[in-house]
Amino acid sequence: MEIVELMTRNHEGQVVARLGSHFELSPRDIGLIIGYVVPLLEDALTRLTAHPEGLAAILAQLASGQSERDLCAADIFENSRILANGTGLLSLLLRNEATIHVISCIAAQGAKIDVRIIRRMMPFIATIYISALARRSREPLRELARRFTDAPAENGRSTYRLAELVLAKSPARQAVPKQNISRRGSIRDILNTLTQGETDEKTDFCI
Repeated sequence: MEIVELMTRNHEGQVVARLGSHFELSPRDIGLIIGYVVPLLEDALTRLTAHPEGLAAILAQLASGQSERDLCAADIFENSRILANGTGLLSLLLRNEATIHVISCIAAQGAKIDVRIIRRMMPFIATIYISALARRSREPLRELARRFTDAPAENGRSTYRLAELVLAKSPARQAVPKQNISRRGSIRDILNTLTQGETDEKTDFCI
């Protein structure tokens, strides 16, 4: 499923609607903005994940589930912590304020909305995007986790090194003692962590 479509469904879709209402934008306007911004975030993600450190940083974000929890906050648009988290995601994906401004300008021109409004929305769009990305990633990651269960340790040396990077960046890393994990166990544990939301469609994440 395309990420833009996924962002308009489930809880992400509800937050997108609230985002439009918060900034006094019509559903058409918010749809246009998402349509301009998100493909550029996808391009940025592709560039970022071409490098092991960038991929590890994104995997750590997905594993943390922070963006999904942030979307559940009743005060999402007034909460300074959530704003800071979204700003951090923007910095991770787009690297610098100049790039963020250029993307805001592109969306502003395309949707005919004040660029200052777009720029204020960008941290929340990034949070919704990462949450939807986590949802989209779960099924393929479950399959990877199953495959790694039976994979010989010697076949995954570079993946193991990436797994170590994820563990080093993950907020939950201290719960997994490094010295007690085999190579196969490292990547399997990380992939399993990333796919823990499999009951997501059965129960509301925000309960």
